[in-house]
Amino acid sequence: MKPAVKKLFTAVGIVVVIGIGAFFLSRLFGTVCPFKAAIGIPCPGCGMTRAYIAALRGYFKSAFYWHPLFPLAPVLTGALAVYTFAKKPHTRKIAEIILIAVAVLFVAVWVFRLANGWR
Repeated sequence: MKPAVKKLFTAVGIVVVIGIGAFFLSRLFGTVCPFKAAIGIPCPGCGMTRAYIAALRGYFKSAFYWHPLFPLAPVLTGALAVYTFAKKPHTRKIAEIILIAVAVLFVAVWVFRLANGWR
């Protein structure tokens, strides 16, 4: 099997395992967030699912309320895919910079939300 196909199957398997884990977490702890279940505070991505549901229904104000960075999740996913599959070092470096920048932004928003009493 080609390495790229093997990586794709691995990624799909990981997503399936995460989905199954989320189902059991929601049944056991009332949340699908393992971070919140373990530590008791929301993770940097908490609210993302509700934000996308609101956006898909056309409620963009609510979507930004649930998670102000929800439009950046596809950017993060795309940069991760480019970083994973790119063969040129320059392309991987650009994807790495995007990944780091978006991750820092997510952590900054997370800290801001926690500091303002978000639970």
